[in-house]
Amino acid sequence: MTVIVAQDWIDRTAGSYQLLVEIGRGRTGVVFLGEHVQTRSRAAVKIIPPGNAAEAVLACAGTLVALDHPHLVRVLECGRVGDCVYMACACVAFSPQAQAGTLFTRSLDEHVHDQASLLPERFAAGIVADLLDALAYTHGHAGSGRPLAFGGMHPRNVLLEETAGGVSARLGDVGMPVARERRIAADAYLSPEELQGAQATEASDVYALGALAYLLLTGMAPPSPLVPPNEVRQDIQPRWDELIRRSLAYDVQKRFAGYAEMQRALLDLRAAMNSRWPLRHMRVALFTNALVGALVVVAVATVIYYRSHAVPPAPPPTPPAQAVQPSADVPPVPQDSSIIVIEKGQKPPARPGLPTAPAPAGTAAAVPPGIHGPGSTSLLDTSSGIAIAGAEPTNEAVAAIVPPPAPSTAASAVSTTAVMPQSGSATVARVAPVPRPVSTAPAPPAAEPRSVPALSAAGTTEYVVRSGDSLWQIARAHKMQFAALVELNQLGTNYALHAGQKLLVAHSSAAASNIFVAPPATTAPAAVPRVAEYRVKQGDNYYSIARKLGCNVKELQSLNNNKKLIAGQTIRVPASP
Repeated sequence: MTVIVAQDWIDRTAGSYQLLVEIGRGRTGVVFLGEHVQTRSRAAVKIIPPGNAAEAVLACAGTLVALDHPHLVRVLECGRVGDCVYMACACVAFSPQAQAGTLFTRSLDEHVHDQASLLPERFAAGIVADLLDALAYTHGHAGSGRPLAFGGMHPRNVLLEETAGGVSARLGDVGMPVARERRIAADAYLSPEELQGAQATEASDVYALGALAYLLLTGMAPPSPLVPPNEVRQDIQPRWDELIRRSLAYDVQKRFAGYAEMQRALLDLRAAMNSRWPLRHMRVALFTNALVGALVVVAVATVIYYRSHAVPPAPPPTPPAQAVQPSADVPPVPQDSSIIVIEKGQKPPARPGLPTAPAPAGTAAAVPPGIHGPGSTSLLDTSSGIAIAGAEPTNEAVAAIVPPPAPSTAASAVSTTAVMPQSGSATVARVAPVPRPVSTAPAPPAAEPRSVPALSAAGTTEYVVRSGDSLWQIARAHKMQFAALVELNQLGTNYALHAGQKLLVAHSSAAASNIFVAPPATTAPAAVPRVAEYRVKQGDNYYSIARKLGCNVKELQSLNNNKKLIAGQTIRVPASP
């Protein structure tokens, strides 16, 4: 068998495309990123070594180029290049924001295993419907070449892309015969007749579609014997069990007769889904509205109750003005230019910004706040008269009557009022406010910024790239983020790997957070997982073996590459500690 070495094909021309870099490797060939020599448009160019696959593609090249369907990978050009056959296909980008001509693709297998939870059943029904439309169009199309072969479907051959209506599927490698390696590995997506070496038919594609539907609903390939999907998850339509059971029937006669019959069954299932979900949504909406309405009523009633039973706060008491009784030893206050004396019964002069209404007879009016200061005037009404005081009086007698204020640290205005009736008049004296001292305590030091640990290559190990590996698969296998793997090895997102290349990957302890921390000086070597052998008995499946041995079913499937179980076969199981 001819082995294709990427370095020997870089910068070579295959038809109208110049090969730039290797971007993938599979069972049937190697995929390069190619650029058209005239239009500079890019495409995915697959180089197929000599053999049955190459001859099958070359024989139906006219039919492949003529196919044009929204759920098929568009084939642009086919032909020979040396002893090999090339097939140029249009690029399929998963994200619509990706640059035109790039190959940032995502297969159905990668999408299912990257999900944190099971996919919705509507998504599974849409993907199966897209693939059914593509297969019905492909095998019903009369092209210039011979009809295309059936079979060969696999989750890695289905590419996804985001559209305005959601995620849709595109089927690739149409017409390619089944690789011999898949029959040897007992691939779960091959029908029983294909595993036995028989020619694939339309019923074989029906079996593969049922296996893909089971993968979309449960996140794993169908086991043997089959466990109904409604036993794995209970939030899906019960009709899925019947559709998958008929698709995966061992006897060809018990399967759907063809694509058309399976399409009708899928339409009935989607109609049942549409009739069930609106009623459920309506019940949820009614319950939510009733709950919100009850909460609003309770809140309004609570506010009304507390407002009606609330006790209004009592007004603060007004301190009475302190009156100083006159003494015979106090000399009379001389008439000063800053004191205006108003006899009883006279109307006081109006001053802007000051109240002029006298207080009731026999009471001492409180000095209005905010008007104490140099040059301000206060009003005071007594039974004998009203006095309007301007500047501070300087009479020694007044100073003797009004004692100086006690020292205080509060920045509040302290006022003292004295009433001196003489000849039907009165006088008001005040003390200037004492300012509040300013605190000189030192300010607390500013908090230091938190330091973020830098990304380092410590705590990593080397990984040798194998044939068919990609950056996404390596990152997922070592529980790393894709961006962390690319940054650690200083690669690009579309970097092409080759077998034998060494990459830095994280240890299992450092991969949890994707921050590589330097390990301690002395570390014990990583423990190698222990495995044992188990001979499959009649009626065994992965679930029954895992329950019998007390191990994880996912780990058991991973150790055996999820292959089908046959009685008498020896498989690998986790050894008990």
